[in-house]
Amino acid sequence: ALTISKDSSSPQSDGIVVSGTEVVLGVFRLAASNVENLDVDDLTFTVTGGASVASYALYKEGVTTAIATASSGTAPKFTLADNTVNVLKNGYTRLTLKGTINGKNDLTNNTTITAGLSGAAVADSVNATGLASGAEVDSDAQNAIASGMDAYDTRPTFAAVVSRSGYVLSGDLTPGTAELVAIFDVTASSPEDVTFEADGDSTEGKIILGISKTMGDTDSASHTWTLKDADGNTLSTVTTVIGTATTVTFDDFSTIFSIPAGTTKSLFVYADTSEYEDN
Repeated sequence: ALTISKDSSSPQSDGIVVSGTEVVLGVFRLAASNVENLDVDDLTFTVTGGASVASYALYKEGVTTAIATASSGTAPKFTLADNTVNVLKNGYTRLTLKGTINGKNDLTNNTTITAGLSGAAVADSVNATGLASGAEVDSDAQNAIASGMDAYDTRPTFAAVVSRSGYVLSGDLTPGTAELVAIFDVTASSPEDVTFEADGDSTEGKIILGISKTMGDTDSASHTWTLKDADGNTLSTVTTVIGTATTVTFDDFSTIFSIPAGTTKSLFVYADTSEYEDN
């Protein structure tokens, strides 16, 4: 018998960037029972959002070059030469599906691409032959679906700064109307800039920060949080109750914040802690 499943090493849902290089769409495990070794004949994947994939490539565990390729579409099929992929009895092998993503723009960004071996969509999405018996061994109605990947033309990556010369980024906060509470480095992926627009549209510029704190004082009033760039320009200002809030959302940028492709800029977060004079 043949068992198919999504492997634990398959990536979790994430944003993927159009870069002209292959990205992993899923890792799949093919396992054989204790009857005999299997030779995989072909695999047909079902790919939601497959129109956004320019081409596919299939990789075998431990092999750095593709064992087969397929063109764009929602049902790429890979037909393998004999003994390209063998699954030993009582064993398993991993196959990785990669794709090269089509270019994106502001209208086609955020396309979700979900790849899988779907017995519901394609009967016998994996076909194999028993090497001892010569009998057909198929995946039948089994399903193995990878996590969805969201394709973007570019994306920002955030990294918390834990130490920087001239700034105190650890220890107790002192009461003040604009105390620095965090610095983040923001990197724009290639090949496009990342821009947080300043047009009053909260859907085009939004940053949500999680708040974790240890407090020895209480305050139920709202206080100001301010987001600035490295030049000290105020990008966004919001109010929230520090004592109870678990997040703070900057979603109305008053100044454009743009990061050129492949570069990094810093964001500085300030909070009004004036009411927390008792730790």
